[in-house]
Formats: sequence, structure tokens, C-alpha cells
Amino acid sequence: MTLPLWPAELPQKMREEGFRRGYPDLVHASRMASGVHKTRALASMGEQPVQCMIRVDRGGLARFDRFFFEETRNGNLPFLIRDQVYDGVELAAPDGSALMVDDDSALAISAVWLVRFTPGSPPEQAQPSGVFFRVPFFLTILP
Repeated sequence: MTLPLWPAELPQKMREEGFRRGYPDLVHASRMASGVHKTRALASMGEQPVQCMIRVDRGGLARFDRFFFEETRNGNLPFLIRDQVYDGVELAAPDGSALMVDDDSALAISAVWLVRFTPGSPPEQAQPSGVFFRVPFFLTILP
């Protein structure tokens, strides 16, 4: 099975105002009769919730709908998307200067996330803003 890719026709970076990434809660705390809680790990890796928003025109909205309904089968299939935090960030040397490759271009991180639309939280109705639509949705980064 080939994983769907986030469409190139849609924004590759989420809007700052609607972006939030959470961390997995993988620690179980047990109350003790006195003193600090006893903790233990539940797992070594876990899903990370991500809140996203894109701003698109009517054609972009249609492309998002097609991706959600057809390519991910109503959000059921996982897909690949650029890492919204680290992808494209240039690497720096200890002195702060950019690390360069042979052709004098900066060395940048290339990273992707394996995600799915969060079950139970389908994309919300597009919010019109002039000729553009704001589309908020939730993703889950898979370990």
C-alpha cells in the first residue's frame, strides 16, 4: 500500500495562529500514602496530537475535500506531511554560522510526519474569510 502524500496544491506549512502540537502522556502516576507519587512508563513512544489550520481559496477547499474524502477515505488512512516544526530549518555550526554543502547552499533538515486525521475529530466546516476559507482540523502524529 502506498501512503498518500499531503497535496502539493495545499499550503505546505500550517498557519501559526491555528497550530499547536502536544506531547504524548506516557507516564502513569500512583498516589502513595505519603510523599511523592510513584511513576512508571506506560510506553516508550506515543501519538502526538496536532491542531492545524490552513487558509485556502475555493479551489484549495475543493482539493482539501478530495484529499480527505477520497485519498484518505474519510480520514481513515494515514498519510505523509512535512514536519511542521523542523522541515526546512537550516543547520548551524557551533559558532552560529550556517552549515553549507558543496554548492554553497545551506544544509537544511528534511523531515516528514506519518499522520492521520484524529479519529472522532473530523475537519470542521470551512470558515469563510473574504474569498478565502479557514479550515481547522486535527492530526495525530503516529510513532
